[in-house]
Amino acid sequence: MSAWDDDTEQPVYADESIAAQVGMPLVEFWHLAGRDWQRVDVPLGEVEREVEDVGWYATGDPVQAMIGLLHGSSDVLVSRPEGRWRYGLVYVPASPVVVEDLTELRTAIDAVCTARRRTFRWCRYCRQPTPPEYRHEGDICMGCAESVLGVVH
Repeated sequence: MSAWDDDTEQPVYADESIAAQVGMPLVEFWHLAGRDWQRVDVPLGEVEREVEDVGWYATGDPVQAMIGLLHGSSDVLVSRPEGRWRYGLVYVPASPVVVEDLTELRTAIDAVCTARRRTFRWCRYCRQPTPPEYRHEGDICMGCAESVLGVVH
């Protein structure tokens, strides 16, 4: 998911540019939306509702929420991320909703995160929260399926 700075091996966060695009100070953005948003490349044709000219960002580990910024607008799309394996894992927005009143951004993001976390299962071996896209089956993550069960993905 993340964009990495090749020189430092640290994730590159887009918080400042997002805050500037929606027209608010960085600290206010953090209070409303949280921190550590990273740019996500959504493959063409993968979005449920076709929205042109949107820059998508995701946050959380595992990924818990996505926001989309319409170029030339301060409106924000908030969406639950859906992980799909397409020559590697990509995250696509599932059922994005427009948040026109930015004071409602926190509520919208919290609702998306709550819904997303309900899809997590804790791996029976490593006891880590595992989203659907990283589950081998039921309550076994892909990593433990490989190391414990000998599965090759």
